[in-house]
Amino acid sequence: MRPDVDLVRFIDPSEWAEVMVECLVDQGVDAKVSNDGQGGFESQGVVGQEMSMEIARYVCDAKYPMDPTLTQPPTDAELDYLYDYFVDVLNPCLEREGIDVIEPPSRQAFKDSLRSPDSWSPYLAVDIRGQDEWTRLNRTCPQSPPGFRGS
Repeated sequence: MRPDVDLVRFIDPSEWAEVMVECLVDQGVDAKVSNDGQGGFESQGVVGQEMSMEIARYVCDAKYPMDPTLTQPPTDAELDYLYDYFVDVLNPCLEREGIDVIEPPSRQAFKDSLRSPDSWSPYLAVDIRGQDEWTRLNRTCPQSPPGFRGS
């Protein structure tokens, strides 16, 4: 049975990790903000406590949902901005870092496939396993353009 949870407030993507970590810790979960430069968090589950972790995550997501104005499908102008960033900024940045980038699709193919499993991102070419190198690359070549939907 899902617990009843009151909405505390809507959050912005830039604060998501910090808010989730604080909430999860309040729920008894060992969590911390990750250093990957992408605004994520890390938590260590305990064997046999998977359900407690899922409930804590549900509670935190319900208390602090993402601002719905930021979760609407992207506008045509936002898709153009994202595509231009990927092609003109992110792909060249990754190439300078020694990544063999994937040829971008046409602008229209990118727009048509954005919400599908076949969507393209320059980061599809990245195959880095070490956390330190991943963090460095994300800081050098951010996956989202500055100011895009709260990033």
